[in-house]
Amino acid sequence: MVYSSELGRGELYHFLASTMLRSPTSELIHAICTPEHLKELGAVLGEASVEMLRQFPLQDKTVEEIQQSYSDLFRIPMGAYVSPFESVYLDSYKNEEGRVRQRLMGPSAMHVSAFYEAAGCDFDPSECAQMPDYIGAELAFMGYLAEQEKTAYAQEDMEQASEFHILQQRFLNEHLIRWITPLADAVVHNDNVGFYKGIARLMHCFVVWDFSKYEKLEQVH
Repeated sequence: MVYSSELGRGELYHFLASTMLRSPTSELIHAICTPEHLKELGAVLGEASVEMLRQFPLQDKTVEEIQQSYSDLFRIPMGAYVSPFESVYLDSYKNEEGRVRQRLMGPSAMHVSAFYEAAGCDFDPSECAQMPDYIGAELAFMGYLAEQEKTAYAQEDMEQASEFHILQQRFLNEHLIRWITPLADAVVHNDNVGFYKGIARLMHCFVVWDFSKYEKLEQVH
């Protein structure tokens, strides 16, 4: 099962993180494209979130082609490459010649690291290409926070649950929502195989959906 309303947000964040942290396996690819899973995701997030995955011609593509597209998009900085690091989108700057220079490990990455430390969450740098602001790490972090909030509620620790709830709201507002759109748009534009077009659109729709839920809660309070 990729996602169900009974499992919740944390599991879907971890699922999306798994598509970005490592090259996809055959099992993951086929699980994502199962009609039942796409129907359930579409019911929660809207049909636009899964339209590209529905259209992906899985039967015409090999696992090796999809795995190569992962490397081309996120690992090899040439050709179809799309930078999966927040700092590139939020911390780029113009040099003295007026040219835009992309920055890795900028202030955004440092701020993300501070969030990880504050939440008591530790990531293996090798899993995230040694960059704390890698998209896979940020999605996994949101999954961790959601799970911690859920556990605190189950233990009737309302104070700790509130702390993790606030951390999620802040991380979405200060980080993920600020760069998920240009990242997803770049992947949709650059992916020549098609699988990661669908993943990018699903990822974007979910993060925007989740952010809107927090906005609505704020309006109520």
